[in-house]
Amino acid sequence: MDQPTHAPGLHPIVRARVPILLVFFALCAWLLPGVGRLQHDDDVIAFLPPDHPDVVAFRDVADRFGMLEVALVGVRAPDGADLLTAERAERIRTLGRALGELPGTRLVLDFPDLPDLEVEGDTLAVDPLVPKGMADAAVIRSRVLGNRDAVGNLVSADGTAATLLVYMLPGHDERPARLADIRRVVGEHWDGEAYFGGSPFIESAAAESSRADIERLSPIVIAVLTVTSALLLRSLAAALMNLLVAGLGVGLVVGAHGVFGEPFTIVSSTTPVMMVALGGAFGMHLISGYQRHGGTSPERASAALRELWVAVVLSAATTAVSFFALVVMPQAPMQRFGIVAGVGVLGLLAIALLVVPGMLSLLPRSVLAQRPSLVLPLRLIPPPWSLAVLAVVGLFFGARLRADADTRNVFDPDSEPARTDAFFNDNFGGSQYIQIAINGDLREPVALRTIRELAIQLRAVEGVVDVRSLVEPVESLTEGFGGRFGIPETPGQASRVLTNLADHPAMAQLLTTDLGGAIVHVKLAPLDSDSLVRATAEVRGIVAALPAGPLGVGNSSEAPLRAEQHESVRRRLAVVLGRDVTAQELAALVDPRASEAAMLAEATRLRARALGTDEVIEPLDPADFAAVEPAQLLALRGDALGSYLRGALPKLVAKDPEGVKYVARELGLWLDEARARVRVEGMCATLGLANVEPGAAPTKAVAEGLEGL
Repeated sequence: MDQPTHAPGLHPIVRARVPILLVFFALCAWLLPGVGRLQHDDDVIAFLPPDHPDVVAFRDVADRFGMLEVALVGVRAPDGADLLTAERAERIRTLGRALGELPGTRLVLDFPDLPDLEVEGDTLAVDPLVPKGMADAAVIRSRVLGNRDAVGNLVSADGTAATLLVYMLPGHDERPARLADIRRVVGEHWDGEAYFGGSPFIESAAAESSRADIERLSPIVIAVLTVTSALLLRSLAAALMNLLVAGLGVGLVVGAHGVFGEPFTIVSSTTPVMMVALGGAFGMHLISGYQRHGGTSPERASAALRELWVAVVLSAATTAVSFFALVVMPQAPMQRFGIVAGVGVLGLLAIALLVVPGMLSLLPRSVLAQRPSLVLPLRLIPPPWSLAVLAVVGLFFGARLRADADTRNVFDPDSEPARTDAFFNDNFGGSQYIQIAINGDLREPVALRTIRELAIQLRAVEGVVDVRSLVEPVESLTEGFGGRFGIPETPGQASRVLTNLADHPAMAQLLTTDLGGAIVHVKLAPLDSDSLVRATAEVRGIVAALPAGPLGVGNSSEAPLRAEQHESVRRRLAVVLGRDVTAQELAALVDPRASEAAMLAEATRLRARALGTDEVIEPLDPADFAAVEPAQLLALRGDALGSYLRGALPKLVAKDPEGVKYVARELGLWLDEARARVRVEGMCATLGLANVEPGAAPTKAVAEGLEGL
């Protein structure tokens, strides 16, 4: 052996190579099996700053309402056939019920089982929109397409596409299994096209796409590392050894994730590719140094280690510090990734300084022959000022970077999320939602009016295609329970209406069972990134202008409050009517004298109906009830009206003492109903809506206006 006389003794690490390699192989036996136990965490929300007010609010709303984890299942019949038939409606109903039975599913909404609310007497009747057994396709089409809540949300306007809303319980650990169950059930119960959307499927697709990219890139990185190592080291054996060491290092890092239960996130899933590159770089240093030196294999390994350990340590330390610096970021997954990656780099450093020299020292000399380093002369040395130019150019282009809020740009045009997005955009006007949580006592009419005012303003935002809240069912049910169409006038009336609504499971998407909170669902049209940011900012601005804290109830006789009430009515009417309502029109609407003559005529007519026909009592002669003044009938109610009628109708009292009580009750109800109708008819005439059919949207909007006048 030709050992140089100037060579020092073996390095301590080389002398301890056997125990070091035994420890390394023991670590491999312990950690490498962890690769098979690796878990994945697809929670995108976890990457948001946990202390940010919006994130805190989002999690609070999710815990309170439990209705923000919504998976969308879009279906279309084979060949685009009509879904509004008895057979297809029943298949969708069966699919919805099968999805509702899955573990982790809180609620499923589909158009056949969408609640159709009707009031029968004092009872709320809730029937499916398409009752079982309904076979007439024309009737089904009329019922479904005539329902505002169904069209555009659960069924397309042409009846060829449908959506099932699957409200899932919170739990990201269980999400992959739940989404797989949804796909399985749809495959078992539906024979046409199926599309899977909503945030759970989008987040899952993003994570799976990231993992697929890593799996696709890993062989490329390994191939590049192998070829580069072989060219620079001028030895295939050296390249393979470098690859082996780097691969073992990556295997230990990934296996440690599985052993210690540290899941891979979208970001940390890039760890294997990074570790291959870093581990290969560290090994390259020592293997190239080993090739430069002569002597026995232990002497060559010792010489390479003494020559290069500082450079390898500095290289690894700067890289590890860069990763550890991620702990200053507010996102917990980024902090954990920084710590794990930094520790992984230090582990690769330990392998490079401990394991690689030990392995090199055990190689036969002929495996890696001694050869001088490959010199790559730099023929052109750039001047120092060029660095400043590059820095300025980098700052210029860096300042032009912007965040892209359009999640559609994350996926390839032919990917499943892109196809699903196109399906929902084409058939339902979009699939992106903003949920707004309202905390407050919903039994207070002022809270319900605030939600209605919010919905009106949101519908005017460019890019908003639909706003759903509890206001619409509350307005209809209020009318069904004997009130006028609109928001209940008293807390008692509101409590009665809301209690009936809250008992139905489908209403869980709109309000809490304790009537202490509501959700407003805002659907956005397909928007580019800039328009999406603008629309979101406008929605935020509208919500920020809402009253903070408990809503107060003031005296409408006070001028400022009365002016605000009237302005609120004017805005609401302008939205529904599609034109501005002038101050003169509003003044005419609120003038009580406008309906005075009509109400006196109605009171006279109803007096004759109650006293001159047999509808309530045995009829009286007109001369006998002429003393009953219409103005008093309008002014008095209850016991006061009964006392007045006893004094004005002595013949009725003498003949039927109990009859006065019935007349007072029925006549009072008729008069109240007539008062509301006459006022609305007068307002419609003032607004040029005299010929609008009763119950039409403009007429109902005017009726709502009475709440603030």
